Amino acid sequence: MSRQTAQRTSGLGKLAVTLGVLALASAATGIALLNIGQPSDTPTELGKWLLQLASVFAGTGVVSSALRQSDLARAQREAWTELLQDLISAHDKVQLAVRMLSAHATAKTYSDQVQQVSGVREAIRRIMSSPQVHEEIALREALGRMRKDLKHLVKEYEGNYLPVARQQRLDEEYLSHKLKAVIQEDADAPPEIPDILTCPLPAWRKLKNSSDFPHLNYFLNGYKVSDFRRAYEIAKPILERNAGIRRRSKDEALEDSSADDEKILAHARITIRLPAQNLVRAQRFYSEQLGLEAVETRPDGLLYRCGGVEFLLDQSATVFRSTFPLMAWEVDDIEPVVAHLKERGVVFEEVELSAPLGGTRTTSEIFDVGKNYPGAGARGARGACFRDSEGNMVALHSPVG
Repeated sequence: MSRQTAQRTSGLGKLAVTLGVLALASAATGIALLNIGQPSDTPTELGKWLLQLASVFAGTGVVSSALRQSDLARAQREAWTELLQDLISAHDKVQLAVRMLSAHATAKTYSDQVQQVSGVREAIRRIMSSPQVHEEIALREALGRMRKDLKHLVKEYEGNYLPVARQQRLDEEYLSHKLKAVIQEDADAPPEIPDILTCPLPAWRKLKNSSDFPHLNYFLNGYKVSDFRRAYEIAKPILERNAGIRRRSKDEALEDSSADDEKILAHARITIRLPAQNLVRAQRFYSEQLGLEAVETRPDGLLYRCGGVEFLLDQSATVFRSTFPLMAWEVDDIEPVVAHLKERGVVFEEVELSAPLGGTRTTSEIFDVGKNYPGAGARGARGACFRDSEGNMVALHSPVG
């Protein structure tokens, strides 16, 4: 519960108690005056007035109490929702670690991802220590199983990694030596890596030895049926229930699917793919110039998420220099955003506006466009374009009116 919510809830509780006391006092005094007074005399009239006042106090107290209960319920749902988000994040990190290990097939990646797994264990411990979780026995047991399964991975790493680390150093030296030899064979032509150098090296083969690393191989080969995943599937619905999130049954999902077959794409999530020749260069540009960090690093791409929409920088050998924006960010006020990005080294371009957009240039970087522009307001929109490090033209726009 946030401090502001706690203060509001406490204030409403005190108000409800105060109003209740006032209602009782007013009612008691009013009844006493009615008992001692005569019809139409002052004590009787005062007693009637006090009874009416008591009803007002009582009604207001009931409303305050109801508001307090509503605030408490909302705060509890928010707390459960936060725990649910933490659990999903923990699961996604472990799932990503498995994918990274399978894709990279190196001891270095193994070391990096085990560190991630250690962080996930700590995150699950924090969830378990939350007061509201103490009363959910099934949830605590599931979370405990998740931590226990990850503990085996961490202990295995601590006990068996040293020989693999030494082998990894040898593998790197060997690979460096072989790659230099490939370049020297024909320095005038672009070298092609021999097939033998694309295969996993001895360090990874040591890790694939299920006798020395049984838990690692169990996760790599059967993550979906691992105890961690099965326990997650138990814990998640419990958190969803307490957060007030209702899961649709399979019958409901199938029924909706049948009814919406003709509009199947209307409910699909849109993703954007931008080509990138050099992922290292692209990642540096999006981080240093735009202030964006990839939410997922893949062997052949970088995944970003902005405003609930995902876009992927996709490894591509082809140079594609667009003449129109492939993607745009909608901002409230474009001028300060343009100024901020220019300070970070972004270079904005002058572009030719197509006739349907009906735009007119207002400055060297910012232009006005008509109402046909996506995201335009009642009086159109203002936009600005720039290119990323890979030559993709992207844009900013803000609605007008």
